Amino acid sequence: MISQRLNVNKFIAPRREGLEMLHIQQIKLLRQWRKLQHSGQKEEAENLLVELFLTINAISGGLRTTG
Repeated sequence: MISQRLNVNKFIAPRREGLEMLHIQQIKLLRQWRKLQHSGQKEEAENLLVELFLTINAISGGLRTTG
């Protein structure tokens, strides 16, 4: 298990900086989306989903995984 985790870390290390920026962007978008949902701005929240989904796809691409 530990050796498997080391392999994953070694694989992700070159992408760590880019992934971290994507994670931060995703957190901001998710907070914004939740705020819009909570305030009843459903259409604006739905429009934000496209950007949120893009961060999900970008992170999975950076991790080279879809799950």
